[in-house]
Amino acid sequence: MFCMHSLRWPEVQQYYERELQSTIARQDWRAHPIARDIVDSFRDDWEDRDLFPFYDKTTRDA
Repeated sequence: MFCMHSLRWPEVQQYYERELQSTIARQDWRAHPIARDIVDSFRDDWEDRDLFPFYDKTTRDA
């Protein structure tokens, strides 16, 4: 997900948004959290952003 947050390729985002809807329709609750996490990683306020020092501006600007 680190790469998806940085690269944000629209084609990949669209694919996983469709995949997320598909997991819900299929009731595939094992795949759903993975697809949801990938879709979420495209957002500016991505919840897991703080897990990666790369995204910490104070570390990068030092």
